[in-house]
Amino acid sequence: MKIERLISIVMMLLERRIISATELAKTFEVSTRTIYRDMDTLNQAGIPIVAYPGVNGGVGIMDGYKLEKRLFTTIDITILLMGLGSIQSPIDSNEITSALSKITSMMSDDQRSEIEAKANRITIDVTPWSGVRPYVLLIEKIQSAIENNRILSFKYSDRKQNHTARKIEPYCLLLKNTSWYVKGYCLSRNDFRLFKLSRMFDTIILNDTYSPREFDLHKPYQLSFPGKPNTAMLRVSESAREILLDLFGEECMEQESEWTWIARIPISHDHQGYSFILSLGHGCEVLEPIEYRKQIKSYLMEIYGLYEKNS
Repeated sequence: MKIERLISIVMMLLERRIISATELAKTFEVSTRTIYRDMDTLNQAGIPIVAYPGVNGGVGIMDGYKLEKRLFTTIDITILLMGLGSIQSPIDSNEITSALSKITSMMSDDQRSEIEAKANRITIDVTPWSGVRPYVLLIEKIQSAIENNRILSFKYSDRKQNHTARKIEPYCLLLKNTSWYVKGYCLSRNDFRLFKLSRMFDTIILNDTYSPREFDLHKPYQLSFPGKPNTAMLRVSESAREILLDLFGEECMEQESEWTWIARIPISHDHQGYSFILSLGHGCEVLEPIEYRKQIKSYLMEIYGLYEKNS
């Protein structure tokens, strides 16, 4: 994990004046390109990293610069602990545990209890209730490819069960709602794409490497439907309202009565759009467009017929 590697690099540079980028790359099992990006990150964080040329050259912290434990304030350390320690991930991470240990070692004994108490006030648990951790091996494989700038090859199944062979430059993993995705530059589409892990299979890390492209890591991801979505007007009860607020925000909602609300949201006129509306259960009624209302009724009759036939 990057934060653990950065902390470890700083500690190594404090103990030894100069270390070659090749040695660091071997130590952390990443590419030298990744190490140089880490150096840029440390520079941006205010720690002056200098490159020393020559046979015995490498990288080091600028002479005369004193890195103290006071580099991190109490608030800084609390935020770091909250970010690293509060998230219960589907993946076990020894790196996170190691990073937490190194960060807490920067505190004095009288600070540690107070800071840890504050950091433990928030817990973000993204593990499923079942305890099953899906896609762990695939996620670890993708993480390795990202760290080492290696091309990923896999077969991908779209919503219509069409299978295509893909090769991508992987850049980041995303957990959106309950689904994992990888964002990468698709070499066959010549553009950035988001791939759902549950639709990937026969995934292989190739020996081919890539030079990272510029892209917006923090670009927000919105719920979207294939095709051209239209605005649907729904009458919803409390249960469906809560779901729509999480997905579309307060601005989509208008209170109609004490127990009902009118919601206006973009929904595609196809199987996925209808399935989404039905997932809201009996707490949702489609009002407009009329064509949507008719299609939902027809869709429900097909489902009813399936159960009627099998009974």
